[in-house]
Amino acid sequence: MNNKSILRLLIVAEWLLLAISIYISIFLESYLPQELQNYLLAESTAETTKQEDILIIASLVILAAYLISSIMLLLLKKWAKWPYLLSMVVLFLIAPFAGPTVEHSTADTIAEISTLISGMILSLIFFTDTLSGNNVEHVK
Repeated sequence: MNNKSILRLLIVAEWLLLAISIYISIFLESYLPQELQNYLLAESTAETTKQEDILIIASLVILAAYLISSIMLLLLKKWAKWPYLLSMVVLFLIAPFAGPTVEHSTADTIAEISTLISGMILSLIFFTDTLSGNNVEHVK
């Protein structure tokens, strides 16, 4: 399997794992201790502050940049590596300002595997010639 195929596989795996993580997080919420369920309910029904609104809007913009750049990476567009990197860095930088999170360990583990795959994608696009035009497949 060549690097282009590996990159595409990793991008699709990252998307799938993120979707699975979100689904499992919602599905397994009822398995959390009652105190944590009460906390999540209180957080979801509370009014948002102006700072939280700004954080949500910024997160949605960065998430859109992430999705667009990952789609462009799937299409092997060389320029997409910089928006992908920037969106990943910014998402990690704003995460501490989102406040506490409560998730089932299974959902968190799947999300961590997705983060690991993001690192693999970054390694492929920055430290190999995967996105260069010189990457020719050899047929034997």
